[in-house]
Amino acid sequence: SATALLGAPGQGNYAAANAFQDALAHYRHRQGLPALSINWGPWGQVGMAARLSAQAGNHWLAQGIEPVEPQAALQALLQALDGDSVQLALMKIDWRQYATQHASAFLSNLAQTAPKPRALSFIDQLHAEPAEQRRDFLNDWLREQVCEVLALPKTTPVEPRERLFDFGLDSLMAVELKNRLDHAVGNKLRSTLIFDYPTLETLGNHLAEQLQIAQKNEPPLAEQTSNVEALFELGDLLDALENRSDEEITQQLMN
Repeated sequence: SATALLGAPGQGNYAAANAFQDALAHYRHRQGLPALSINWGPWGQVGMAARLSAQAGNHWLAQGIEPVEPQAALQALLQALDGDSVQLALMKIDWRQYATQHASAFLSNLAQTAPKPRALSFIDQLHAEPAEQRRDFLNDWLREQVCEVLALPKTTPVEPRERLFDFGLDSLMAVELKNRLDHAVGNKLRSTLIFDYPTLETLGNHLAEQLQIAQKNEPPLAEQTSNVEALFELGDLLDALENRSDEEITQQLMN
């Protein structure tokens, strides 16, 4: 258990027993014998931690410790068995949050060196959505950005064809909104963006085109291109057949 590393109030005997297993693994390793000791964090769904009360689970979460899903734990176990480590701690923990609950120089240093989780960008979130749901995601996200610029609750309804300037947007807010969109899409959009596309509908259509998101109920862009090429080929064929005799047309179609 990870209690051998982190301790557990009122469970000194349990922590000591697990620390003994860690020491035994290191002893075997020095003797040239196989050994692996894993200090597990709490598992979700199964095991001792799953049988504890909700209060105990909330206590862990408050310290930044989340339960490990069994499938992920078993995958981690397979990787550990395939490695050459003698002792590993396998758990989901936010060291910064844990350090706020347990002050020590070691934890403070660990929290400072722990990598900060990277927040998913708008583009990451957009691509994580199924293709047929990306346009809806874009529309909802765009409405939230407008509401934030206008200092309104994110759930405020904004009609798709309502002019944003009639809704209270001014020129400074338009610049702020445009800068937000620049940052989100990772590209410098035209300076007159909000003036050229002054409604959620037109602005959404423009961004969908820039990000190559198909309109709702439209086939993917690649399929649209393929359909256009097929129409051109059909047009070429009709032009070629226009001045042919019936016999020549029949022969051409058979070929």
